[in-house]
Amino acid sequence: MATERLCLEGAGGEERFAGVTVVAPFDRKPIATVATSDAATIEHALATAHKLYRNRDAWLPLAKRISILEGTASMMKARAEYLAIEAAREGGKPLLDSKVEVARAIDSVRIAVEHLRTQQGEVVR
Repeated sequence: MATERLCLEGAGGEERFAGVTVVAPFDRKPIATVATSDAATIEHALATAHKLYRNRDAWLPLAKRISILEGTASMMKARAEYLAIEAAREGGKPLLDSKVEVARAIDSVRIAVEHLRTQQGEVVR
């Protein structure tokens, strides 16, 4: 069973909080343990995200963002079967439905890449 930890630089305290065990709805077998956090950690994460968003000079260059998203889509495609199986286990849905869901997620990442390439100068606030 996997254990997923929080990765919040400078938040501290995440070790104090027990994780939530995600179980398969069909047989209640554990799938993974996911870290939880308290309100202070969440507020820290939101404040950090807002601060980083407002500092446009520190944003990754467009080409780097596109490269990261393209890599993400490639990794998802390479692991599509695994992602679909895990989604089916977690959601208790048919594998075919999860395969469609994963394909749509990959398409969404690709759409984000195309949007970055074609929508220069537009800022969504």
